[in-house]
Amino acid sequence: MKGLIQLMMIIACGSWIVVEENLAIAKPTYKSDFSIVQNLDNTAELSVSQEGTGVYSLNNRFRGTITSVSVKVNENGETELIFRNNDQQLARFKGQLIRRDPYGIRVNLTESDISDASGVANIQYSSDKSLIYSIFVAGTVKNQIFSINFSR
Repeated sequence: MKGLIQLMMIIACGSWIVVEENLAIAKPTYKSDFSIVQNLDNTAELSVSQEGTGVYSLNNRFRGTITSVSVKVNENGETELIFRNNDQQLARFKGQLIRRDPYGIRVNLTESDISDASGVANIQYSSDKSLIYSIFVAGTVKNQIFSINFSR
């Protein structure tokens, strides 16, 4: 199924609970630069850059628009996500790969150039790994809830 977008709902009751719902189908509208490299110990490095449309919010209030994203995963599962906004400013996140399947990855975010940021990122791509369908990030920054929702 091409273009499947996942929406994440977050419920805060002491600890975080993440619920996934498949919601919509999107058509390809932007270019993708996706590469996957298989190394000898059967783990795959991943590097992808994608133009698209996204938003980020803090405490459920719109804060800005995202125009492109870059995702890199090394052979140890160390991951870097870089988001670019309309003003060409960058937001960088680092984390550890916690799940990989043929259609996407999930990353536990551990560092950011935004102080005290943490959370989970879900990246969904096509089965042939040629397009990123969506990226959703949910977490906290300075004890406030933030989210990033990006699609191509």
